[in-house]
Amino acid sequence: MWYTLGVFLSAMPQKIFRRLLSIFIFPALVFFLNYFLYKTTTIYETQWWADVVMHFLGGWSIAYGAFLAVAWAEEKQYLTIKRWLARCLIVVMLVLSTAVFWEFYEFILDHFWQTLNQPSVADTMMDFFMGLLGGILGCFIATLTKIVPLAPKPVARKNKSNRR
Repeated sequence: MWYTLGVFLSAMPQKIFRRLLSIFIFPALVFFLNYFLYKTTTIYETQWWADVVMHFLGGWSIAYGAFLAVAWAEEKQYLTIKRWLARCLIVVMLVLSTAVFWEFYEFILDHFWQTLNQPSVADTMMDFFMGLLGGILGCFIATLTKIVPLAPKPVARKNKSNRR
């Protein structure tokens, strides 16, 4: 599997690889931090706040990556978003979709491998809320600090009819 992934990534144009890396690096780091803490420590069993912080960071990192992805789509002229609030709404919807899939993942782990990632419905709702809060905060920070350009310059497309 890793060999196939390596071949795929090496065949990808470097500009696209860099862009995808910038989109997915922060969420991947949060995911691997979560996995590392889960496997090497008992922090999730002993500290109630660790799960809350990780879901908040997860929402924030997904918002950052989604913000970069939306900016890339605008730059490529796949979509046009004129209002910052609409951009934030799209980003927050992507964060919530990711949170739903993450909670499905936790449910599958609990059901098939008898883990205890979802001890109660209240815990799952808190996970959703913290992911949402992290996503909203991440979106507004990216908007206010202009980490990601809000109005990317359009790419000039070559008109085939003007060629000689």
